[in-house]
Amino acid sequence: MRNETMLVKITPPPGPSLCYRTPRGDFPPELVREVAENLAGDFEALLTFSLLCHRWRNASRPILFTNVKIPRPQRLAEFVAIIDNDPSVAYYVRELMLGRQGNFETEWYQDIAPALGERLPNLTKLRILSLYFYTPAFEDLTAIKLETYQGLVSGFSRIETLQFTMSMLPPDILPKTLACAENLKTLIFDSCFPAGDATTEGKENEEADEAILKARSLGTSVHFGWPLVSCDHGANKASTLALHLLVEPMTSGPLKVISLTIPELQHSYWPLSTLEFIIYKHKQTLEELILEIPAPSTRTQLCSKLITVTILSPTSSSLIDLTNYQR
Repeated sequence: MRNETMLVKITPPPGPSLCYRTPRGDFPPELVREVAENLAGDFEALLTFSLLCHRWRNASRPILFTNVKIPRPQRLAEFVAIIDNDPSVAYYVRELMLGRQGNFETEWYQDIAPALGERLPNLTKLRILSLYFYTPAFEDLTAIKLETYQGLVSGFSRIETLQFTMSMLPPDILPKTLACAENLKTLIFDSCFPAGDATTEGKENEEADEAILKARSLGTSVHFGWPLVSCDHGANKASTLALHLLVEPMTSGPLKVISLTIPELQHSYWPLSTLEFIIYKHKQTLEELILEIPAPSTRTQLCSKLITVTILSPTSSSLIDLTNYQR
């Protein structure tokens, strides 16, 4: 049988010509706002809803611009242009993510980003993502890191929450950050690593201790999602820096390590010698060791030469407590 295509011509009924009309005042403003709020979890749906008419756009914009994500510097200039065209957008932004994907230029963080921070009066949370600088153009890696973060944070001095994600950090980032952001209440490090050769014991570690203690005394909560460590720096250097970022310091006085948490051990960059070094150095005060692993494995015995570990709850949960040490 031969395939045939049937063409059907559809003729509109007689009457006025069909055209798009802006919805009239059939929907009360309260209902429009409620619909926009219900679509807050679906960005594409909310964006489509906002494009139907001007009134619906006005109800959607405060939600659309509440959390702005700019993964690469090129988008940063575009967002600045949006604010230049409509300054009211700046008042909607509560959270901002800045990323560096595929760009090693300095203009965006030295000029554009700090200037943007001054124009967002209601911004409370800043997330800095993927600040890596693997390029020979920068001779002093540590210096450029410090300049980068100081340039960024100084322009966002009013923020209450600052999060670094998948970035390389200078060793004195804590005191420098606290000095720039006076209203900071929460500081988060997630999957971050130290930069340069300055990650040694001594002055930098003392400054980190003092910064953490000062932060907590001022009510700033400091969180570390992954160990701030790099295998390339050697066991002593890496473990010492990471130690400051994985313990709960006392309210005053020197750090006393009583609880040590190693997040997602099976995916982290921790060499076994580094973990053993930390436990050995603080085994007199260490009372609790927490390894976040999906299930009991041979890795839980990696410190058997230094401390006898008993698994209290060997389940398939994501958190296993290892206590009852025999020193």
